[in-house]
Amino acid sequence: MCTLTYLSINNGKGYLVTQNRDESPLRPQALAPKRYHLDDIELIYPKDPQGTGSWIATAPHQQKTVCLLNGGFEKHKHRPPYRHSRGLVVLEVFKHNTAADFYNQFDFHDLEPFTLIIFSLESIHQITWDGSQSHMTEFESKPLIWSSSTLYDSDQKRLRKQWFDEWKKNHPSQKWNTPEILKFHQQFNKEIPESSIKMIRPRVATISTTSIKYSIENSSVTYIDYLINRTQFCPIVPNET
Repeated sequence: MCTLTYLSINNGKGYLVTQNRDESPLRPQALAPKRYHLDDIELIYPKDPQGTGSWIATAPHQQKTVCLLNGGFEKHKHRPPYRHSRGLVVLEVFKHNTAADFYNQFDFHDLEPFTLIIFSLESIHQITWDGSQSHMTEFESKPLIWSSSTLYDSDQKRLRKQWFDEWKKNHPSQKWNTPEILKFHQQFNKEIPESSIKMIRPRVATISTTSIKYSIENSSVTYIDYLINRTQFCPIVPNET
């Protein structure tokens, strides 16, 4: 839940959202993406058994994907107890019609700082809870990258954005597809492994990558679990009943 990219595809009629999860390899293993129902909403997401929420989820019928990054704008001190896991906030977003509805109606207090990115065909919103105040920003539909403030300082964020910019120069929009963006998310720099897109540190590493492709014609979820070296592909039919 610590490195996230966004690409608009199919001339604005779809998007590609890909996220690396940087966590302790000793944390209980997440469950691969499958379909769940939240009230009458069908969601697809990998589940974190520790908290039972997720760091990324999509609702095909809503054309919406929600991603979580730990932390707000800056690295914070962990001060439990908190009301509940931040992964549950991801699921809560889908109960609201718009990002603004969620932002105005959700109670952020007593939760550890987090950043939510809410993607749809029409908009991209970032909602950040810094521990004392919530903030909402809307982005234009252009290639974007986020890195979690809990693991990456401002210099590391700039370096990773440079890598993403270099990737874009070598990949025109016609090449924006799942296999190519997965290659970016698996880039490893042995000179600075702690800052690599697919990173490794003594107690934390990139343990999975989830890529969600949404378009009217052809949608899918690709999930790579590096701990067991397994890739799962799940096609989605957005208009299925």
